[in-house]
Amino acid sequence: MEQTITENKSSHNVLYIFNTLSNRLNSHRNPSKALSMSKYMRNQFEFFGLQAPERRALYKDLWAQVKKLDSSEIRALVNLTWQSPEREFQLFTTEILEKEMLNIFENEAEFSATSALNTLEFIKSFLAGNKSWWDTVDTLAVKVVGPLVKLCQDELLPVMDKWNIDDNFWLCRTSIIYQNSFKARTDEARLFKYCLTQVHSKEFFIQKAIGWALREYYKINPMSVTAFVKENKDRLSSLSIREALKHDK
Repeated sequence: MEQTITENKSSHNVLYIFNTLSNRLNSHRNPSKALSMSKYMRNQFEFFGLQAPERRALYKDLWAQVKKLDSSEIRALVNLTWQSPEREFQLFTTEILEKEMLNIFENEAEFSATSALNTLEFIKSFLAGNKSWWDTVDTLAVKVVGPLVKLCQDELLPVMDKWNIDDNFWLCRTSIIYQNSFKARTDEARLFKYCLTQVHSKEFFIQKAIGWALREYYKINPMSVTAFVKENKDRLSSLSIREALKHDK
């Protein structure tokens, strides 16, 4: 469905970006691919039917305009794109949040702990909302939440502790995988603790997250991960073990 918003709902800059994006995506709609893409996502979302390279090429030139937005305009734009029906809009949203993470809140002279907390709370609405699914959650967890926690560990690690036991399994998944790009800076004790906190979960996306997070850390410290899996082999799900030791030879 093609969308157009009116001038009184947002600034001119946001209007231009949103309407240009909407028109371009709609004009390149591929119904047959849209059906298969929707089926792959369990028919939860509508699609334009655009694969990532084609989709990104359509709005590559818009990033220069996004860079000109102030913090309130960024929030207005991502709220618009997130609420739009086709999944490509939500994927665009995650890309904005990744690229503009440090500009979402600019109330202080420079990025601060308060900014980080406000930003994380804002990101949470896209992690635990009605359009949350692995394709958006994983990007936000690894490329937005992870870097934020790195910047302000004292303030944000307690939030990760809370998310690890939250009833929303997407927040739990985020707490487990947010360190996936940390490599040698991974907090091993926290990673193992978070995995064990959710070790009895029957949720596929939690079991998969545990295995994925352990597999990423295995690339840095295979002996430690192997020992952890061996020690907890009777507690970890077979899926988590299989994913964790996928590169074990």
